[in-house]
Order: sequence, then structure tokens, then C-alpha cells
Amino acid sequence: MIWFILGFVFLILVFIICIFVLRYLSRQEKEYIEVSDLYLKQLGKSYTGEFFSKSVFSLFQEILLASQQQNFEYLRSMLADDAYNHYLLDLKQLKEKNVKHVIDQILPVRFKLASFQVQNQFEIAKVWLRISCIDYIASTSKPGEEIIVSGKSDSSVEKEFLVTLVKTRTEKEDIVCPSCGHVSSLLVQSDCPHCGVEIVNKHHRWVVLKYEEMSGN
Repeated sequence: MIWFILGFVFLILVFIICIFVLRYLSRQEKEYIEVSDLYLKQLGKSYTGEFFSKSVFSLFQEILLASQQQNFEYLRSMLADDAYNHYLLDLKQLKEKNVKHVIDQILPVRFKLASFQVQNQFEIAKVWLRISCIDYIASTSKPGEEIIVSGKSDSSVEKEFLVTLVKTRTEKEDIVCPSCGHVSSLLVQSDCPHCGVEIVNKHHRWVVLKYEEMSGN
């Protein structure tokens, strides 16, 4: 009888441990999924997953900063319609509550290209980002006086995001500037990095379709 009880307790413990392990692996799955450089090469890409992910982090960093500065022109050019409208809705809700969302000192911790798909005439990519940043909510009810209502302004926190991007399908991103002849892979920008002339429109470069903060961190 004692052995039966001990065996039963052991099985329960194993079951509980398995549940925690599965939950842990589920939460961390995004850290281990990574698109291989070979797969990108087979699609005709000249860049690596690391280069792509790093470019997306820089873009995401600029978007977070532009959203606080209410740089609508920049956000409109770098966000897809749904993402831009979602930003406007969030901004409206913050103003109605007389608060502002402050994100500062944004630094990369880790990033990986988690998915890259070709669907008809579109390419869709997902990049997992872990960033370190100052993140807090402050009241705007008293002009010139910042009262923090959530978060901290003097210490960094780590956050995880899954950024989904989309662009029109092209065989290669290598583009020759018609003005100066410079060849570059314009992943998330429109202008030639050498002379500054605009050489690609919004549909033929990556724009952010949506970005989701991952819960359970």
C-alpha cells in the first residue's frame, strides 16, 4: 500500500514537472527558432538572418522613438496601414487618459529571424526581439510636471517583441542607385545610403505590419 502511494505521488510529481517543462519550452520556443542563412540564399537573398534582424531592430527602435515624438510622416512611411491606425488609436486612448507612454534608452539584447515566408506576390517575415529600455507611463494632467503613474524612469527593463513585416516579392534586394551607381540592399529604407536619393517606394521595401509585446517575461 505504501509503495502504491509513493508510486502515485511520484507520477503526480512527474506530471507536474512535465507541465512546467512544456510551458517553459513553449515560452522559450521563439528563442530557438531561427531561419537559416541557407534558406535565405535559396530564396535569392544576399543578406544573412543576423543582418536582417539587426536592420529590423534599428527600424523598430526608430519607430518607438518616432511614436513618442508623434512623427506621423515617418510612422506613416514605415508602418503598414493597420499598424499605423493601431498607433493612432493607442495615442488617442493615452490622450483621453491624460497620460503618455515613455520608452527611452532602447538597446538590443538578442534578436533572431524567426520566420520568412513567400506568399504569392508578398514576402512576410517575423523577427523576435529582446530589448532593454526605460519604460514608464507618466501623467500629462499638469503641464511641465511629470508624475509617473506606472513603471520606473531610473531603471531599465527587458521586453520581448515579435515584429511582423511585409513587402512585395522581389528576387533580390540589391538595388543600383540611378543617381550615383551605389549598390545596396535596401531592406527597411527608401533612400540610397550613399547619396540620399529616394530609389525605392514603400511597396518594395519592408514595412512593419504589426508588432506584439510578448507576455510572460
